[in-house]
Amino acid sequence: MQKTRKKRAGGMKTVLLLLIGVSAYVLLSCFHKPAAVVRIGAVGDVMIHAGQLSDAWDPETESFDFAPAFAPMAKLMVRQDLMIGNLETTCCGPGTVEGSPMIHGYTGYPLFNTPDTIAEALKDSGFDVIGVANNHSLDGGPKGWQRTISVLQEAGLITSGDTMCTYQKVHGMNVAVLAASYGTNGHPAPTGFPTLQFTDDVLRQNIRTARENADLVILILHDGQEYVSAPSEDLISRADALIAEGCDLILISHAHVPGPAVLRNVQGRTGLVLFGLGNFISAQEWTEELKVHCERGLMASVDVKKNGELIGLRLYPTVCKHTEKGYQTMLLRDVEALRWFEETVLAGQQYTYKNAEGCYFIDLRQEEE
Repeated sequence: MQKTRKKRAGGMKTVLLLLIGVSAYVLLSCFHKPAAVVRIGAVGDVMIHAGQLSDAWDPETESFDFAPAFAPMAKLMVRQDLMIGNLETTCCGPGTVEGSPMIHGYTGYPLFNTPDTIAEALKDSGFDVIGVANNHSLDGGPKGWQRTISVLQEAGLITSGDTMCTYQKVHGMNVAVLAASYGTNGHPAPTGFPTLQFTDDVLRQNIRTARENADLVILILHDGQEYVSAPSEDLISRADALIAEGCDLILISHAHVPGPAVLRNVQGRTGLVLFGLGNFISAQEWTEELKVHCERGLMASVDVKKNGELIGLRLYPTVCKHTEKGYQTMLLRDVEALRWFEETVLAGQQYTYKNAEGCYFIDLRQEEE
């Protein structure tokens, strides 16, 4: 009988220590990053429409200033060990893209061409890696795309999607970042760049190669159905296949609206899929015809152990508003909009809402069998 009591007491002590450990991680992770953890930040589409070009123009200096657009979110972004975004525009140089009205030599939709100062604004606001594979990558043709890549790299940014894979060392962890797009709006891709119009076979092979050389494999995937939050069965199947091949984190954009964040277990592997990061910055707002909120987006912050294990996720709902400083992205605080976010992005998830931080925290650690 005494033996049984001791055993029970030992078991209760183990459970208590485990609960203390869990509580400490959840509490600390929302405010301070544990030393053995790498924090990966990600947002969706960075788009510059005609209205943003007009707002960014400074007649006194005769230049464009995009820094105010990112200023409200910059403090959060610079706290990430690796901050990732998707640039859904080009930097082709003034007057080089024809087909849409120009503002001081630059264009918005349908053929995007943004001043080079966007690159500096991205870097200064905290971005590290920029995806350059999306359906607007070739709005200025292959030369415009190559110039865009050069402009970003000259600003100190890492580009992904212009090569099969980009490798980075982040606090001792080898991180592979890939980017791929379903297509380029009919513009023919230059030879040797399957990332601009991927096939599943090539994408899976690239993931396998990255897995052999990295502790963490991230894919920036431009895919899905525009203005639809729920992922299609095809997109879910594609994500599952890529997780099975070795992908740990899949960041999906293109829909222009936020979608679900889901931890998937496939063939003994676990991967996190953000099925829709939405627009991070744009002049797309509430669309009456489509009944969607394109001004809403999502910033994700993923905690990863240095062995590649995903342990925590913070989701920051965002909104892009037209202010006296132009279009600016900031944390979403509207109660009704947050309720929509919880029902759409967090359906079925166990989460903690941190009001002061403006984030939803999800514990990703897998229970040991």
